Amino acid sequence: MFSGGDKYSGTLAGASRGREQEAEASTDPMQALATMGCDDSLRVLVDAEDEHGNPVQVPAVISARIDADGGGIRWTQEEDEEAAVNAAMGASQMASMLHDTGRIRAFERAIEGAVARFRAAHGRGPVVLDIGAGTGLLSMLAARAGAAAVFACEIPAVPL
Repeated sequence: MFSGGDKYSGTLAGASRGREQEAEASTDPMQALATMGCDDSLRVLVDAEDEHGNPVQVPAVISARIDADGGGIRWTQEEDEEAAVNAAMGASQMASMLHDTGRIRAFERAIEGAVARFRAAHGRGPVVLDIGAGTGLLSMLAARAGAAAVFACEIPAVPL
């Protein structure tokens, strides 16, 4: 079951709760899936057996990936739960920044100032390399501010 919250809240749902509390905080998985996309992850309970063969539910993390064969979304269980949680936290932080207009405006002013100073000193716009571009927001701001060229680099979402 999905442990509450959404991918835009800026925190990982259930990150500060214990496993028992996560199970109690569950909601309808279809509600969570309505906002999910490729590379999103969910903490779920999966059916398993204990050491005596009795049916139990254990927590697991599943992630959406692009199905290379069909082009749709394929859900896979993560072997490294900590890595999946860290990736989800990073993505939620990117999403939260897109909703933070004050922070965006501060970055925009800083980038505009840096581009203007470079242009005044060198007579042309700078060439910008945005490493870890995420959503590409800062790259777009640099281009809009008058950079001569912008190169945005990000780790591919789909393993090569």
